[in-house]
Amino acid sequence: MITTKEVIIDNNQNEKLDGQNEGLLYVCQRNYFDLFYEKKVPWHWHNELEVAYITSGDYVYSFPECKINVHRGDLLFINSNVLHGILPENNDLTGCVMDVIRFDPSLLSGGYNSSISSKYFIPLLGCTSIPFRRFSPEEKSSAEIIYNFQMAFRADEEAKYGFEFDVQYRLSQLWLSILKELEPLIERSKPHNDASLERLKQMMSFIQENYAEKLTVEDIAQSASISVRECSRCFSSNLSQSPMDYLNNFRTQKACEMLISGSKSVLEISESCGFSTGSYFSKSFGKIMGCTPLEYRKKNRKSIV
Repeated sequence: MITTKEVIIDNNQNEKLDGQNEGLLYVCQRNYFDLFYEKKVPWHWHNELEVAYITSGDYVYSFPECKINVHRGDLLFINSNVLHGILPENNDLTGCVMDVIRFDPSLLSGGYNSSISSKYFIPLLGCTSIPFRRFSPEEKSSAEIIYNFQMAFRADEEAKYGFEFDVQYRLSQLWLSILKELEPLIERSKPHNDASLERLKQMMSFIQENYAEKLTVEDIAQSASISVRECSRCFSSNLSQSPMDYLNNFRTQKACEMLISGSKSVLEISESCGFSTGSYFSKSFGKIMGCTPLEYRKKNRKSIV
């Protein structure tokens, strides 16, 4: 079981989990948000399936098409390749704790070309109309799902001999219960055009890879071969922010990492993160983080000593 202090996003907007065991095809992590350098989970997606149990606190999860409130005792299932985040403008994460299990479907199916995968995974993984599902302890049908999550997490945490088999078994039971719960929705769902989301992911990846360079809205739009107007619409309708707001937020996120872990000066960090001038960096950083870069460095370096 891993305790995390931040959610790290790679150049493809995928979440990277520090310390993930190679070859296990799953990871259990406990998020103490008081330890996070930034009190947020930035926009990201991943191929793995995710189930998150709210140990304490109340959250607002953001998805491109909506926001959802989750509370202590709830369990949230997030489908493969679904954009999501927990953003500071919607949340006060002080004292909040969340247990998360992410797993590759092949852990349970035995392989992507297996009959089990075709019958029990592909129908839901390919169902874009079910990006997530909240399971509440007040719902009788949710009890078994939540119980199996807790047993899987506990088995990994205790790490007794053979615990991997126990985790796999509990996740199999959890997945089967989720499928039974969602089967009517899967049957009724119709494929819809999610080209807008694919273009958005493409542009977000472009920003991830080129944030240190001078970028314009035109550059971002061109990376997905769309117009500036369509680019702005994609960001606004899915993330409720402009392309340049997303760029500045991502640059600030990278600056936060450098302020905490590196020895570069504020001016050097400003240049490394693509800000045009030091004064613009300080102004933008203050607007997003509520303090100056030096104040942020001093506060967070002291907190992790």
